[in-house]
Amino acid sequence: MAFLFVFFRHTTPLSPGWYVSKLHLPPFVASIAANLSALGAFGVYLFFLLSAYLITVLLLREKREYGKLHVPQFYGRRALRIWPLYFFIIAVGGIYQHYFPPIEWKGMAMLVCFSGNWAMIFGIAKVTPLWSVSVEEQFYLLWPPVVARLSERGIEKAGLAMLAGPLLTLGLARYLGYSDWNLWFMSSFSGLSAMGVGIVLACRTQGRVPAGLPPRAVLGLMGLLAWYGAATLHIAEGITVNSLLGIALIDLGSLAMLLAAMGATPRAVFVELGKISYGLYVYHGWVIEIFERTVGRKALNAKAYPLAIAFEFAVTVFLAWASYRWLESPFLRIKERFTFVRSRPV
Repeated sequence: MAFLFVFFRHTTPLSPGWYVSKLHLPPFVASIAANLSALGAFGVYLFFLLSAYLITVLLLREKREYGKLHVPQFYGRRALRIWPLYFFIIAVGGIYQHYFPPIEWKGMAMLVCFSGNWAMIFGIAKVTPLWSVSVEEQFYLLWPPVVARLSERGIEKAGLAMLAGPLLTLGLARYLGYSDWNLWFMSSFSGLSAMGVGIVLACRTQGRVPAGLPPRAVLGLMGLLAWYGAATLHIAEGITVNSLLGIALIDLGSLAMLLAAMGATPRAVFVELGKISYGLYVYHGWVIEIFERTVGRKALNAKAYPLAIAFEFAVTVFLAWASYRWLESPFLRIKERFTFVRSRPV
């Protein structure tokens, strides 16, 4: 679901003018459609929250069962899960940029050092989906030693403290003298708040579904409304989230959506797509850009546009499936040697 939101954002126009000219929608309706496109980007924050929640649940479980955390083994597991595909796509980017420049040479070093989000913020490299992987890796590096040293109550307090992360982004924005989408949305500090929500949820629920929740449909609708509210906060350049209120709404919406999904009976197709979701996220940007440069989706008429999106999705799924089977799975089988608390089979 998190990936599908991001895919929706990257394949639908952000400009209200497109909906007016191509679909002949009234300006008010076109503005709503553009806001709906904008909120798809918040799927990244849903993944931040979900990732922090799952990682913390597994770390707490390991700490209870073994009396300690095996931090080096954690780093080994994360490297074997993330690095093969991550560095493969960077290597392909080095070749691909001879034709198109999705990853520029001057930003390559920062991507290799998992600071790609800051490279995007300061314009050192072109924006790619890899920026969020950098934010995740920064979290993976710092969080296990904290969990290893703190009690469960202390871990929850640390998660609560992370909710103030966007305030650091505010301070940085004022220091730099500018505030735009990339700074607010891609800052490691802004992402801390979503991760903090996931950590607190992990400590409070211990991986169990909370009792007394509203119906799933209500929670899902609440989440979408919160995200839509964040998408309507904008500046002159376009629909952007650049305020503390916007980040807070994104976090609240992400929490509502995760709670709506907890304990639900999964359908097989979503389980299979979930297995390859990392590849879906990494590859979709390439597929969309290549299609745009070779066909030009924006020039398509309204009838052909959905077909183009369906084609891009199908190609993305195929690449992610092939990547999972032949590139990622061999490393995932090695990863199991470093596993103390199992989640699911490869």
